[in-house]
Amino acid sequence: MVNTTEAIASNSPLEELLPLLQRLDQLLEQAIAAAQIAYGTEAAQYPYRGLHVNPE
Repeated sequence: MVNTTEAIASNSPLEELLPLLQRLDQLLEQAIAAAQIAYGTEAAQYPYRGLHVNPE
C-alpha cells in the first residue's frame, strides 16, 4: 500500500516542472542553433549589437 505522504511527494510540483524545463532547454538549443545559422557564430562577440539607448 502506498503511503499518502509518498503519493504526494511523487506528484510534487518539481516533478511536473522538470519535463517543462527540459522542453524549454530543447527549444533554447534550437533557437541558438537557428540564430547561429542566421547571424553567424561571430555575432556572439557583439552582445549589444542592435541595442539603442535614446539619451532622453
